[in-house]
Amino acid sequence: SYPKGALVWLGAPSQPESMVRTAFNYRAIAKLKPGVSLETAQSQLDTIGERLRAVYPDENKDKGFAVVPLREQLVGKMRPMFLLLLGAVGLILLIACVNVAHLQLARSTTRMKEMALRTVLGASRWRVVRQVLIESLLLATVGGGVGVLIASPLLRGFLRLAPADIPRLNEVHLGLMSLGFIAIVCVLATLLSGFAPAWQILQLNVNESLKQDTARGLTGRGVSRLRSSLVVAEIALTFVLAAGTGLLVRTMIKLDSSDPGYRSDRILVMDAHAPAKSLQEYIQRAQMFENLFDHLRAVPGVQSVAGVMGLPSGQYGSNGKYQVEGQAMPASSNDLPQANWALSSPQYFATLGIPLMRGREFAKSDVYESPFVAIISQSLARQSFGEQDPVGRKIRCGLDSDQWMTVVGVVGDVRQDSPASAPGPTLYMPLNQHPYRANEIQVVMHTQLAPLSLMETARRMVQGMDPQIAIKFTTMEDMVADSTATPRFRTWLVGGFAILGLVLAMLGIYGVMTYTVAQRTFEVGVRMTFGAKPSDILGMVLSRAMRLTAAGLLVGLALTAIAAQFMASLLFGVPAEDPISFGIACGVLAVVALVAAYIPARRAASVNPLTAIRYE
Repeated sequence: SYPKGALVWLGAPSQPESMVRTAFNYRAIAKLKPGVSLETAQSQLDTIGERLRAVYPDENKDKGFAVVPLREQLVGKMRPMFLLLLGAVGLILLIACVNVAHLQLARSTTRMKEMALRTVLGASRWRVVRQVLIESLLLATVGGGVGVLIASPLLRGFLRLAPADIPRLNEVHLGLMSLGFIAIVCVLATLLSGFAPAWQILQLNVNESLKQDTARGLTGRGVSRLRSSLVVAEIALTFVLAAGTGLLVRTMIKLDSSDPGYRSDRILVMDAHAPAKSLQEYIQRAQMFENLFDHLRAVPGVQSVAGVMGLPSGQYGSNGKYQVEGQAMPASSNDLPQANWALSSPQYFATLGIPLMRGREFAKSDVYESPFVAIISQSLARQSFGEQDPVGRKIRCGLDSDQWMTVVGVVGDVRQDSPASAPGPTLYMPLNQHPYRANEIQVVMHTQLAPLSLMETARRMVQGMDPQIAIKFTTMEDMVADSTATPRFRTWLVGGFAILGLVLAMLGIYGVMTYTVAQRTFEVGVRMTFGAKPSDILGMVLSRAMRLTAAGLLVGLALTAIAAQFMASLLFGVPAEDPISFGIACGVLAVVALVAAYIPARRAASVNPLTAIRYE
């Protein structure tokens, strides 16, 4: 066996094994000369592509070269996820800034008389604004410092939980660039959180401010509207996070509940690579694996065993075009139908629980010297044969031979790459009839016991047959889980941000309603003096909170409808405007707002009228 993560580099032959011009899935890596741009390289490759199309008009029709920067090739597929996480972090930052703005606004409102007196005594408004911004900067700096202290352990946990297929994640660390970015964020947070109180000071009317009594709720409609606007903004931003989390959670539920078309429970998977050079050695290796399968089937606790090159969610596989005998050849080979290609041994479909719909499975008699056969999936049968019976028809592809293969069976469709991939046409061929692909396979064992409990038995059996065979083990469940690890990871991560956003929103609504109740204590006392019941006061405060929540949800719905379009590529089986996700997010936020407003509402309803009227 070889250690996990080991890499072995082999030199490619100067002369390829096959000179058939049907495979266009190879990539070349090149380093551009100094001063050569991507556009220039693309232009030169376009010229080469035109020459090839002139020499090979059929094979190279509609074929060309695409220059892609290496960084784009490595991380391009992950860009949507990174942008999603960046957006979630940005929303949390905005929500936190709105919360701080609430506190700053409340504090500056109670200091209106002080600000007015400062202005009367000669202080310029910009000097007062500068004081407010310095206070905001101090809060942001302290918060950033605390964040840096807790960021290191959180980052280590983040890296441990992250899937291994996220590129360059091992390079993530807290360095000077990170600290510089944090400093920039602190400055931005200062500007964002200090904007509301600074704007209030710039709009300050000295005469009215000296007359107003904040203890009696006389702070002006402008301040009240600004506070309400901040609450609406906070709820809207939190709704975007909650709805996005709902979409991702629904996606994971769909992934976990989707039928992949095969069995994944109690399946032990053994990767096996037996070295071979000549055709005879490849045939011998294929026969050796058949003997190994027979020995493994005799192990107590093993129900069935098979070998495959092209296991769903596995590392091997191929695809390409195929031709059906008796059907008109299209004008160009590029117009031929396409399918996934897989090689398997007898009992493969029974081992994985892939249903045999028609015909038979592969047999031990399907060897290199016998007539070539194939099994097709339902999708391929529909694609090329419609309602006709495909069993007995002949088909061929460009894997390693141009021989016609007789279709002997039809099996159910599978989701090949992961549970998120759509079932597609698949062409199965016997391992023994394609020995050049039969020495590097995945052995699948359907067991009655815990799969990994049979790992050592299988290892000893393989090493007893040939110690040169490299092997490693996993389970089908782990392979399927690995194929969905990235969407599961981003769901947990965005879900964590959403929970943090809900907590911040609850604190924000609670703080605003508490401050509003304190500001309206005198008004509450007057209402109760004239006969208002505690339930009336409770309803008044809660209804205001619900009105603000409703306004925030409406704004949030509009924002989420836009943001969800950018998430469409990350979803599976869930529409971007999923009403269930949006409805759950609305319900959760309504409950959060109601709980946050209930305590200050209850406090207002229990106030003593006489005490309230004398409140200063």
